[in-house]
Amino acid sequence: MLNADQLTNLRTRSEAVASSVHRAWMHYQVLRGLQSAASRDQESLLTHPHAFDAIYRAVFDALYVTIGQVTDTSKHSESLRNLVKMARGYPVQRTVIRQLEQILLTTQPRDGSPLHRLHRWRNQHTAHRTLAASTSQFYEENQLRLGEIEE
Repeated sequence: MLNADQLTNLRTRSEAVASSVHRAWMHYQVLRGLQSAASRDQESLLTHPHAFDAIYRAVFDALYVTIGQVTDTSKHSESLRNLVKMARGYPVQRTVIRQLEQILLTTQPRDGSPLHRLHRWRNQHTAHRTLAASTSQFYEENQLRLGEIEE
């Protein structure tokens, strides 16, 4: 049985993770909407190409930052990994922990996976602004399509 502090800790961390997941989904939906609008009305897009590009890039940056929050592995982050770690230390039903662990497995970036490429964008392009991230090779190797992100 969870005591009041344990319940508060789990609830707070799970709400933080859920908030990041919700924000990531919202950013993804905005990108889908922008892409759909651009494909339906290209003339409108051409009247403000810089504005469209700036908005798209800003929302994309926000998307991979929030996905990075969910999948973060640092010790003090409000991430899925740390939620699972906390739950393991509390008297939580093992079936719940196994479900969380299965979800956690799907959020681990594998080489070449869309999540791996998202992490590379976040780490090398936005968070640390490396020279490698400014090359055309980086863009080619880490190209992402919205459908891949949804997976």
